[in-house]
Amino acid sequence: MLVTLGVLAGCVPYTRSFERLSFPDHEVEYARESCNGSIGAPIWVAFDYHGIRISASLDQWRMGSFKVMKVEVPEGREFSLSEFDVVLVSVKEGKYSKTVMPLKDTIEGLGPIQSARMRTVSYEPITTTFKGSTNKLVSFWGKEKESHASFYFFAQTVSRIGDRGQITLPTFVIDGVSYPGPALIFRRDRFFGTASLNC
Repeated sequence: MLVTLGVLAGCVPYTRSFERLSFPDHEVEYARESCNGSIGAPIWVAFDYHGIRISASLDQWRMGSFKVMKVEVPEGREFSLSEFDVVLVSVKEGKYSKTVMPLKDTIEGLGPIQSARMRTVSYEPITTTFKGSTNKLVSFWGKEKESHASFYFFAQTVSRIGDRGQITLPTFVIDGVSYPGPALIFRRDRFFGTASLNC
């Protein structure tokens, strides 16, 4: 009966495994996999980093790729990458493995769906300086919210990721100053919940 009511309400129960990311000693927020980050497994971790906002994920996206990193840049700020490799160190059944994942093409857009329609991922090297912008959005209820320029970065899918480990992002150059790439911890977790059919 409960399952039937859930389906009628547009929700379907499901379970899945995912990589839960964290950034030790930093304040983070999590975004879920659907409905603008409000429903599903918390596959994205987001944090402020020297004036820009970085989100990271190890969840497979499309065309055999990870949408591994999103960077939001406000007006008046800019960044580039002095390195283009994401380093993944993982442990599975007591065995360590290290994988270097080159970051490739980037897409600017409002979100993964809109971005995917705008441009196909081509896996070309990244050499650009990315400049920020800020727009004010007004919700249906009249509430204002700032939206910053968003850039998505991709890496090809790793065939096997261990049960736990560390992913180190590339070195960032923000407003001309170099900062070491954040080192994020991950562990395999399991999500039990519902998926919405109405968003």
